[in-house]
Amino acid sequence: MKPYPVQERRLRSLFGGSRRVARQRGVEFQLTFEEWCHIWLSSGHFHERGRGSHQYVMARFGDRGPYAVGNVRITTAHENNKERILSPESRALVGSYHKNKVVSVETRRKMSAAASGRRRSPHSAETRDTLRRKQTGKTYSAESRAKMSASRKAYLAKLQADQNR
Repeated sequence: MKPYPVQERRLRSLFGGSRRVARQRGVEFQLTFEEWCHIWLSSGHFHERGRGSHQYVMARFGDRGPYAVGNVRITTAHENNKERILSPESRALVGSYHKNKVVSVETRRKMSAAASGRRRSPHSAETRDTLRRKQTGKTYSAESRAKMSASRKAYLAKLQADQNR
């Protein structure tokens, strides 16, 4: 008899879910249950699995090939998503959705009317105040302060140049 039948049942359920999702996405899944467990448990992040941006997922290198030993790694969902977004294939796919898209004059007018008067700041005054309070008292390294200062000077110079036009 196995010492932890409940744990093994849970692991097998999670393994089956991973295999099922890969199949639904049309990706070959070549890992055995034992290989899958070894990869997750040796990563030290099994207890941090999930879909949240700072939770861990099993990802394929370059999102290519099957889920197989040597072609997978454990990484955060954020890093995996960033890699997917920046890949040339993803960029081309998104671009193809909008290429040669015809928008009527009436639609353009509606889009313009919807955008006019829209606040440029994505945050309300209350949210900006909360963010400001969270930043109060933070200390930054000399390098960070120099970068922020240079960025601010460049921004102000651009504003002044725009006003002089």
